[in-house]
Amino acid sequence: MSYSLPQCAPLFGRPPYHYRGYRKLSAVCRADRAALAAALPAPLTLESDLVEVFAMDVPDAGTLGSYREGGVVAKVSY
Repeated sequence: MSYSLPQCAPLFGRPPYHYRGYRKLSAVCRADRAALAAALPAPLTLESDLVEVFAMDVPDAGTLGSYREGGVVAKVSY
């Protein structure tokens, strides 16, 4: 079984992944419901206007290496 694409040569090794020494900054806030809903693909529907906005620095993620990421997390239903 492959855990990432392409299936015959996966980009990432098999889980579990171990994150060491990471730093994450999160803020929970309210966002414009219409703007959030417009960003969702069908058939997802927005459940709340509360979102988490985050930035994360991971200097050692084992086989995943070192990386940084950020994102917006919203509660949706399928």
